Amino acid sequence: MSRLATLLKDRFFNALLVLILGLNVSPAHAEDVVPADMKILCHTFNDIDILLPNTNACRVTGRKQLTGLTREEILTGCKLAPIKNFIVVWLDKNPDQRPLDSIKTLDEFKDFILGLGFKRTLVLSIDRVPTKPLFDSAADKIDAHSTEAAFLNCEWILLAEYQGYEKKKDISFTNPPQAQFAFSKIIKGPPTGRYPEFWYQFSENRTDGAPPGWKFTPDKMPAKGTKFLLYVPNAVPIPNHGCDTYLGSWGRKEANEENIKALETVIDIYAVPDRKK
Repeated sequence: MSRLATLLKDRFFNALLVLILGLNVSPAHAEDVVPADMKILCHTFNDIDILLPNTNACRVTGRKQLTGLTREEILTGCKLAPIKNFIVVWLDKNPDQRPLDSIKTLDEFKDFILGLGFKRTLVLSIDRVPTKPLFDSAADKIDAHSTEAAFLNCEWILLAEYQGYEKKKDISFTNPPQAQFAFSKIIKGPPTGRYPEFWYQFSENRTDGAPPGWKFTPDKMPAKGTKFLLYVPNAVPIPNHGCDTYLGSWGRKEANEENIKALETVIDIYAVPDRKK
């Protein structure tokens, strides 16, 4: 048996294909947040690690990654994989700044990665902000009304508990109150020493008119203590206004199991991998 065949049997099939064949194939969430089928970290062109997502595959293999796979091994394994929906590729160095071995341009590298045949290919660099991809084959297909779009476009993502709202006299559909939230956790973004107020928009667009017969009453607000995921594009509050949430009312997501799971999936996609020691 050749060295390549031995490697594929002992390293690829016992881990990579186990992963792709089913252990990381989970039902899509309501908004179709799809986890990555495979992650690879490229230190040099011929030094590629397979990063196993947090699935049973880790327990099967007893380790979190397979180190030092060559380009030939990657290509051979991927040709045999029947499920190829989404691959995330991390570069240890930005090829525009320090080219990888045998890779002179990012376009050459993209040709190799796209040749693996995945429906979606996302290329990220450890040397850049993780939410600023070098390349995303599905960039024009990401729905604005998705957790991934919110994650990419928000400075702050907060787990917060509703406390109350400003009792002003002129509350209306287009002039909502400022709401107070206590932060349980800052999931993404800068720390803060105080809790800003939030513009509690009742629709996704500020220009939306009120529904027929709409009138503000206290029951339009959530119960005190209700937990939300707040997606905030700008972490700096506006005086006499507070912080806006992403797409208005859409950016206040109830902190239920489904919404938390969708966010965790996106965070895992963009989580910076550990560099090889």
